[in-house]
Amino acid sequence: MEMILTGGNHLSISNQAWENVEKMFPPERICVQCCITRPVVESGNIFEVFRHCRRKGYEPVMEFTKEGTGFLRECALDITPAEMQVVLEELRRIDREEFGLSGAELLGPQAYGKTCHMVETSIHFKVDGTSIPCVGHQKISYGHIGDGLEAILQHPLRQAIKNPHDWVYGYCRDECVHFERCTGGCRGSAFDMSGCPRASFYYCPHIPRERLSLVDMIPPSCVSCPLEKHHACNPRR
Repeated sequence: MEMILTGGNHLSISNQAWENVEKMFPPERICVQCCITRPVVESGNIFEVFRHCRRKGYEPVMEFTKEGTGFLRECALDITPAEMQVVLEELRRIDREEFGLSGAELLGPQAYGKTCHMVETSIHFKVDGTSIPCVGHQKISYGHIGDGLEAILQHPLRQAIKNPHDWVYGYCRDECVHFERCTGGCRGSAFDMSGCPRASFYYCPHIPRERLSLVDMIPPSCVSCPLEKHHACNPRR
């Protein structure tokens, strides 16, 4: 069947690749990433991959697929925030009951037991040398590598973005008890969903969706924002 559908025995090749990885690296240096979508959840495969990683001693990164032009929230392959919470709780149960581990304390974005702080701590460079906050902010730049690293590090926009207490707007910062550790969820995905890079992350299961909508995640005005009138911004108010 695989030969008919794909024209090759890709499972065999993949298995051989994993055998090679095991020969080259100790388990603690192997990371397995699995994007959590509806098919892998409903089939139960996400949990089997997680168990396999734990048995092998690999680092499992069970990550929720980011919003983007090729994968919109609430599409047929997406899971809801409530379903996300169930997945995270099952992963924690597996850790505690099947492997004697403490399990993740924080159940929320971007991945099981992990949060992303790229816009606060990192700089990404595109192939043309343009510096950007992270892969989720392709049209927001701190300049070019030719400007020098010091100029990029001290760029006024970077100074604003790397401080989540001033940069992130709404529920994440103002109400969520997890903000100090999470700092507003995946900033790139929050940007894609809302059209505003400062918005709270509406896909998070901790957002009280019974009283808040996407528009509540977005600042009511762009006045005085460092990105005011920036071509990349298009707040969906």
